[in-house]
Amino acid sequence: MIADGSPKPARAPEVERDAAHDGDARPAGPDALAAVFRQLTEAVEYLAYLLATQVDRVKLKVRNVLLLAALGMIGVAVAMAFLACTVWLLLSGIAGGVGVLLGDRPWLGSIVTSVVILLIVVPAGWIAYRRVQSSGWKAVRERYRQRQAEQKARFGREVEETAETRPNSA
Repeated sequence: MIADGSPKPARAPEVERDAAHDGDARPAGPDALAAVFRQLTEAVEYLAYLLATQVDRVKLKVRNVLLLAALGMIGVAVAMAFLACTVWLLLSGIAGGVGVLLGDRPWLGSIVTSVVILLIVVPAGWIAYRRVQSSGWKAVRERYRQRQAEQKARFGREVEETAETRPNSA
């Protein structure tokens, strides 16, 4: 019994003051542990939500890149087909015209047109190949010449001088 006659046990005055001071009664004991688990569950759910949004964002970006790549390939295929048809029609027209000029012989016009085209395309392709190959070698030589100049500036000598001064390892 309490001094005032009520059947409840007396509470410490500090506890009442703290609960009144905080404005909200915080759970204690098993209730506090349950509240922590609820908050932890909520935090895990929010983290899972964040991860799901990030995964979906990446999936959408990959999907868009694949879609653009497919559209690009379709565009290239259409352009190549258009170019092939245009060249075919042009060469057929030229061959037909040459055939008429050679006495209405379409087969001779096709042969002459094909030979002339081959005489133009094969040497032009070979010249283009050699120029690209030559420019590649020129770029490599220039890169190594520049690197040797940097070695000379940094170390006082370059790789060729170092190789000349090194004794034979035979």
